[in-house]
Amino acid sequence: ALHPPSCGGDGLLLRQSIDYLRPVFTKAAAQEQTQELIVPDSYPDCGRIVFTGACAVMRGKEARDGSVVVTGGVRAGLLYVPEDGTEPRALSCYLPYSIRVDDPAATAAMQLQACCHVRSADARLINSRKILVRADVVCMLTGFEQTSQEIRTLKDAPAALQTKTAEYRCVLPREFGEKSVTMTEDLELSTGEPEMESIVQYWVSPEITEQKLTGNKAVFKGVLTFKALYLTTDGAPETYVRQLPFSQYCELRGTYDDDELALCLCVTGSEAELSRMEDEPSKILLSVTLLCQCTAMQASDVTLTEDAYATRGEFSPEWSEVRLSCLLDRQTQTGTLRGSVPKQARAVIDSTLYLGEPTQQTQNGEAVLTAPATVNILYMDTDGALQSAIVRDQASCKIALGEGAVCEASVTPGRDGFAAPSGGGIDVRYDVSFHADCRCNQALRTLTGGELAEGDKGAERFCVVVRHADKTQSLWDLAKQYRTSEAAIAGANGITSGEAEQGTLLLIPV
Repeated sequence: ALHPPSCGGDGLLLRQSIDYLRPVFTKAAAQEQTQELIVPDSYPDCGRIVFTGACAVMRGKEARDGSVVVTGGVRAGLLYVPEDGTEPRALSCYLPYSIRVDDPAATAAMQLQACCHVRSADARLINSRKILVRADVVCMLTGFEQTSQEIRTLKDAPAALQTKTAEYRCVLPREFGEKSVTMTEDLELSTGEPEMESIVQYWVSPEITEQKLTGNKAVFKGVLTFKALYLTTDGAPETYVRQLPFSQYCELRGTYDDDELALCLCVTGSEAELSRMEDEPSKILLSVTLLCQCTAMQASDVTLTEDAYATRGEFSPEWSEVRLSCLLDRQTQTGTLRGSVPKQARAVIDSTLYLGEPTQQTQNGEAVLTAPATVNILYMDTDGALQSAIVRDQASCKIALGEGAVCEASVTPGRDGFAAPSGGGIDVRYDVSFHADCRCNQALRTLTGGELAEGDKGAERFCVVVRHADKTQSLWDLAKQYRTSEAAIAGANGITSGEAEQGTLLLIPV
C-alpha cells in the first residue's frame, strides 16, 4: 500500500514546501474629485480658462478585512485670461481623496501595493468669480498574502509500479518590501530661459531605467522628470523641464541571486518652491518623496508525478491538485498615440498626457491592450492669443499570450512626446509604455499515494508482442497500454527518443 504522509507512508513520498506570496487582490479603482475655486478679490474677473493641469500624490494605504483604503490628494493648477484683457493669472488648489474598495478577498494581513495617477483634468467657469476644477484619479492595487504549499511526490516506487515525472520551473513572488526615499534639488534656470515670476503647475514623473536583485537588496536606478508651467516676469507662460537621475536600494529579508525584481514607484509627497533673490537667477527648491515598492520573484523547480500504472496487478492511485500562479513572462511594449486637433497655432507652449487604466481583449493567442488617453494643450493662436485644446484618443499594443495564461497590465507615459503646429492644425505624438506580467493559473495533478495489489507473480503472460505503430506514439503510452516499461521497449527496438515513429515495427517485451 502507498499512502500520503498523514497515513504513515513517509518513506515513499518526497515533501517539498514552497513559501510564496499569493496575489489575492487586483483592482483598478477610480474616483472623480471636484472643487469650487474662488477667484481672489485682487484678481480680475475670469474671461476664459486656457489651461488645467493636475498631479496626484498618495499619502497612505491600508488593507482591512473586506476592503482597502487609499488616501491622498490631487494638486491642480489652472491659467485663465481675464475679461479685461490683461496678462493671464494662475490659480491652484488641492483636492483630497479617499478611495475605498470593498472586496471579500481583501484581508488586514495582506501586503498592499498601490500607485495612483490622474487620468484626466479640466476646469470650467461657473461665473466670472467661481471656477469648478475636476480631476479623475485612478489607483492600481495589488494585495499579496503569505502562503505555503506542500507538494508531495512519489519516490522509490516498487518495481511493479511505473511512474512518469515532470519538472516545472515556477517563478513566484517570494517577498514584498518597501522604502520611502526623499529627493531634494535646487533647480536653476539655464542661460536664455525667461525669468520666473510664479509656477502655475508642476509634475514629477519617476521612471526606472535599471533594476536588479543582489544579495538581500533590490537595487535600482532611474530618472525623475520634473516639468513646470510657469509665468515669466513679463506675464507670458513658459515650460521648464529637467531630468534628475537617482540611484537607490531597498533591503529585503531574503537573499537572492540574479532573480527577477518587480518594482513600483509611487509619489507620496512633492513641493516645488520658487526662490527669487536680487541679482541672482530664480531657483526652484524641489523636494519629492517616493515610495519604492519591491517584489522579489524567485524561481523554484517543482517535480510532479503526473502518471503511474502497474506492470503487474492493480493500482488504485490517489491524486492531489497543485495550483500555483506562476510568472511566465514579463514584457514591455511601446504603443504610440497619434492625434490632431484642427486649431491653427503659432506655437504650442505646453502639452500634458494623461492615461487611463488599460483594458484587454484576447485575439489569436495575443492580448490586445488599449489605454484611453487625453492630451491637454496650451497654445498661442495665429493672433497671439492664448488658447486651449484637448485631444482624446487611445494607445494600444499587442502582447504575446501563451495558452492558459492571463495578462496583468499597466501603462505609463514614454519619454518621447510632443504637440506641435502643422499645416492642418496641431499634431500630437506620444509614446506609451505597456507593462505586462503574463501568469499561468493552470491546475496540475501529482500522485501522492494509492493501493498497489501486485497479483500473482507466477501468472502466465506473453513474452513479446509484435506490432506496427499506426501513428507516432510516445513510449510511455505504449508501455502503459501493454503494462511494461519504457526502458524495455526502447531497449528491444533501439529507440533513443521518447517516441515510436509511425510505421515502425515494434517488439514490445511484456
